[in-house]
Amino acid sequence: MEISIAVICRSRHSSFIDLLKRSTLGQRRPIDQPDRIQKMLDHGSVLLPPWRDDQLVGVSRALTDFSYCCYLSDLAVDEQVQHQGIGKELVRLTHEVAEMKAC
Repeated sequence: MEISIAVICRSRHSSFIDLLKRSTLGQRRPIDQPDRIQKMLDHGSVLLPPWRDDQLVGVSRALTDFSYCCYLSDLAVDEQVQHQGIGKELVRLTHEVAEMKAC
């Protein structure tokens, strides 16, 4: 299965909400408020959405100053593709994109 990640790509709230439901993170996010979800996507500093074909299978969403601090606010992977290293790669790429060095 080939997974591609579009760096700092803005996703639509409908794809993100669907992923949150498939990853169980939706239990802790305002998935019944699409406008709020869209603002979360629009205003995050780093958004890494891995796709398989045309389906969003994960997301890393972070807030950062691109210098010292990076807060990974959302890390979700579709339950159907978990345990394949996608989450670990998203964390690594988030640090890379935010120009952070792993400690």
